[in-house]
Amino acid sequence: MAKILLVSVNDVNAEGLRMLSASLRQNGHQPYIVFLQRNGFPFNYEKKYFDVSQRVEEGDWTGVNAKGEAYRFCRGPDPNEAEEKLFLSLIEDIKPGAIGFTVTQPFERNIAYLSRLIKGKYNIPILWGGPGPTTGPETCSKWCDFVCTGEGEKTIVDIAARIDNKEEIKEVNNLAYLQDGKFTQNPLYPLIANLDELPAKDIDPKNKFLIEDDRLVSNFNEVSYTRNVRYHTISSRGCPYSCSYCAENFMKKLYAPQRYLRRRSTANVIEELEEAKKIVNYQIVQFEDEVFSLDYEWLREFGELYKKRIDVPFVCYIYPNKNIEKQLKLLKEIGLFSTCLALQSGSERINKEIFNRPFNKKLYLETAQIIKRLDIEYYVDIITYNPFETRKDLQATLNVLRQLPKPFVMYVNKLYPIQGTKIRDLIEDSKKGKRNKLVADRTFRHYTRLFFLTTNRTRFVVYFAHKAIIFEYLPFLLTTFLNQIDRAIRVRDALKSAATYIFLPKRFEERLSRLEQTVAELWPLSSKKR
Repeated sequence: MAKILLVSVNDVNAEGLRMLSASLRQNGHQPYIVFLQRNGFPFNYEKKYFDVSQRVEEGDWTGVNAKGEAYRFCRGPDPNEAEEKLFLSLIEDIKPGAIGFTVTQPFERNIAYLSRLIKGKYNIPILWGGPGPTTGPETCSKWCDFVCTGEGEKTIVDIAARIDNKEEIKEVNNLAYLQDGKFTQNPLYPLIANLDELPAKDIDPKNKFLIEDDRLVSNFNEVSYTRNVRYHTISSRGCPYSCSYCAENFMKKLYAPQRYLRRRSTANVIEELEEAKKIVNYQIVQFEDEVFSLDYEWLREFGELYKKRIDVPFVCYIYPNKNIEKQLKLLKEIGLFSTCLALQSGSERINKEIFNRPFNKKLYLETAQIIKRLDIEYYVDIITYNPFETRKDLQATLNVLRQLPKPFVMYVNKLYPIQGTKIRDLIEDSKKGKRNKLVADRTFRHYTRLFFLTTNRTRFVVYFAHKAIIFEYLPFLLTTFLNQIDRAIRVRDALKSAATYIFLPKRFEERLSRLEQTVAELWPLSSKKR
């Protein structure tokens, strides 16, 4: 029985590591998982996570807020000296045969530091797996003993068996490594065609640890960044689309001609949710599939089982298609209460030529109206600060956002060119990787502020803020303008209350309503400081 320690940085969900742990358990080995700090902002609003999010560093996955200010997604505080000592002491106590990290590109530098920290004290093989090592194995292999590319369940079990038998592990499939300056990539295992063969992810608190706030928590039982309000799962692997900025595109090419998009049976998904309920008293299920609404017949079969045996509200990701109304009505009946209607860009040119992403503006807006009509909450993802974007492209995105039904939530992301993806190649091929200065950062910040206005402001307000170019150069005036709008709305509400109180005739109320609307729109233009 081999002992394998798996390490997750700023992610207690850790879907991938929990799947590896379950596979190790199923094959008679002893996995341990240590979580170094919980998920960072905006998943965790505690002050220390919020404060750290403001310190954006090169290589961070970066979002932009309503003020046009950058913040970093997910990554929380680095372990301090006391927490590093707790981490090393835990390794000493467990004495694992190997230590594995799940790595995404924004975390590479932090995990490289932790890997060196371990190597400075213990002679234990260190493995890196996940999206970062898969798309950039040669780069990552500089910081660890072995990189696992692609799916890791078979690989980790094979590694554990060899450690158990005191055999060399460098011949295991999917591994890559540097030896004497030479990079070697082993053959890949075939994809796991039948996902039902895999065990459900490991959410048992046994052998789970959290290191945070200078302390070590044993039998750590959180499985979600929502402190177990939500249970996260995934019913499929892969995506029907091939967006240039996404690692899914790389995975499709890596495993071609095998079919990368696969889905579990409905019964298998329901069984996982039932077993999870015995350990976690979740109130919401969050399906992390790239697109959950893929197959209507699968959804119909799933819905019958879900309503009968689970019946809690859920969240999933959708994508507009010709059958989207039929799919959404079914999802709503089953329990869908919130979804993501990702836009990324409202520019047909950017979607087609740069993002390689199917986009039908009419269908997108119709889908938003269906969501509103079904009383489903939704949020919108935007990708901007794109070196190929022009002001015209930004205006196209703003135009789509202005037409969306309110209210909705928005997340704005700076384009993150993942190594190995098509968008990374496009950027590197353009001016030898130097940023194409089509649009100034000031303009991006201005449009980001305009994007956020569309979530809860009238079209008139957004139109005026867009046309008054002075707001781009003096953004504090936009804040003043919005404050005046809010003041006018308060006046309108006061007038409406007075009208109701004195029981004005309906015809007069209608005229007053039109007057109030005019005041609300023109007040900021006519008021003066006294």
